[in-house]
Amino acid sequence: MRGYLLSLLLAVCLCDSTFNKRLLITTTGVCLDGSAGGFYISEGSGANRLKMLIYFEGGGFCSGADLSETLENCYQRSLTDLGSSRRSPAFMTLGGILSGDSSVNPQFFDWTRLLFSHCDGSGHQGFKNAAVSYKGTRLFFRGENVTMERFKALNLTHGLFTNFDEIVVSGG
Repeated sequence: MRGYLLSLLLAVCLCDSTFNKRLLITTTGVCLDGSAGGFYISEGSGANRLKMLIYFEGGGFCSGADLSETLENCYQRSLTDLGSSRRSPAFMTLGGILSGDSSVNPQFFDWTRLLFSHCDGSGHQGFKNAAVSYKGTRLFFRGENVTMERFKALNLTHGLFTNFDEIVVSGG
């Protein structure tokens, strides 16, 4: 019985740090490969469930010495979770400021925590209506659209702009 209780407690602790993927229902907020953008969320608990931490993942820029190398880098990213929600995991466990462990993250551990991962090659900022053709595929640069669609989705599902007492925006 003691082993079962310990396993149950560990499972509860791990669930608190589990972030679940939520995909957007959109045709404009898309990743490099055209798959739907999204975010990861870990729901808050207790008195702090109506406090939200939004963390913008750093990096995410396609890079190269010239346009040809940059397009190749974007193309390669589109084949990974850096450019496609199809290739990103359904859930993940995160640490640091996104940890659900109060000893690691005493300020935000029980808040609703979100990870805005990048998948657009433009660091959450790109805005290009037309796709760019490269190697027989289409690349989309719509980071701004993904970000705006995330806020719209969170407002619809969680009342982002009406229900939360505090919202902290951070990132790397």
